Amino acid sequence: DGIVWNMKAYPKVSELKSVKWLNGGFVAVGSVSRVNDKVFRYGVVITSKDGTSWEDKDSGIDEDLWDVAWDGSQYLAVAPMLWADMEILTGTENESLPRSFTHSDDSSMWFGRRDKNSIGMFSVTWDGSRFVSVGRDGRISSTADGYSWKAEASIVSTHLHDIEWLDDKLVSVGFEGCILVKKLDRRNTGKTSAKDSVPPEFLFCTPGFDSKNVAVDKVIRISFSETVIKGDSFSQITLKNSKNSSVAVSITLENDTLVVKPAKKLSYGSTYTVVVPKGAVKDTAGNPLKNSVTFKFHTVIDK
Repeated sequence: DGIVWNMKAYPKVSELKSVKWLNGGFVAVGSVSRVNDKVFRYGVVITSKDGTSWEDKDSGIDEDLWDVAWDGSQYLAVAPMLWADMEILTGTENESLPRSFTHSDDSSMWFGRRDKNSIGMFSVTWDGSRFVSVGRDGRISSTADGYSWKAEASIVSTHLHDIEWLDDKLVSVGFEGCILVKKLDRRNTGKTSAKDSVPPEFLFCTPGFDSKNVAVDKVIRISFSETVIKGDSFSQITLKNSKNSSVAVSITLENDTLVVKPAKKLSYGSTYTVVVPKGAVKDTAGNPLKNSVTFKFHTVIDK
C-alpha cells in the first residue's frame, strides 16, 4: 500500500543502486566491495519475480553498476567508474581497461563491454528507439543496438544523476538542481502523426535566475523543450546593463538552445538583464514561444 514496508536484506551485496520492474520481473543492480574482510569490487545483478526472493546473476563486469533498462529484447546496465580518470578512459580503446556497461538477453547471462562513449554513466533509459544514458560532467550518450555508443550534445557540465522517458520527452536531473528536458522528434519515423501544435517551452538558462559571481566573459545560454529557429521578434532579444542600456551581443541558435555572446567582457560587479520576448523563437513546425523569458544575473566583483 506504499505505507507499510517490509525490510529485506541481501547480505552478499554491499550496495544496491537501482531497481526496475522490467520484462515481468524486478532487476536490481549495485556492487560488492568486501567479502570476508577482503576488499575488491565487482558489479552485482540480482533478479526477483516477487521482490522477496532474489537470485544472484553473473554481471560480467568488475565495476559498480548504477542503473538498468530494457528495450524489449535485451537488458543494459551502466557503470560510472567514479574512481577512474575520465581523460585516460575516454582517450583509448585499450581492452585491458575496465568495462563500462553490461547487457543480457534474458537477465541470466550478462556480458560486460566497453565503449569510450559509454564511460561515466549514472543512469540509463530506453526511449522507444534507443538506450539513452547520462552521467559525469553532463555526459549524454546513446546506443540503438546496446553495443555501439554515440556521444550526444550536452549543454551542461554538471553531473546528471537520472534520466527517464515518457511518450515524446526525455527528462534528466542532476547536481545543483539541474533539470534537462528534451522533446523527441518522431516525425521522420514513417508513422503518421497529427500536426505539431505544441509551442516550445523555456526550460532553463545559464547563468541561472539571479545568479551571482558570474564570470565577465560568460556566454549566456537559454534552453527550450525542442529545436527552435528564429521567430518574428528574434531581433528584439536584448542584454541590458544596470543603466538599462543595451549591450552589444551576437545571438545564435544551436538546436534547442539560444546562445547570447557579449561582444566584449562585461563589467565587474554589475547586474545584467536578459530579455527574450514572446515569439522570438519558434519550433520547426512554426509554433512561436508563447511567454517571454526575462532573468537577471550579477557579475563577479573584481579583486
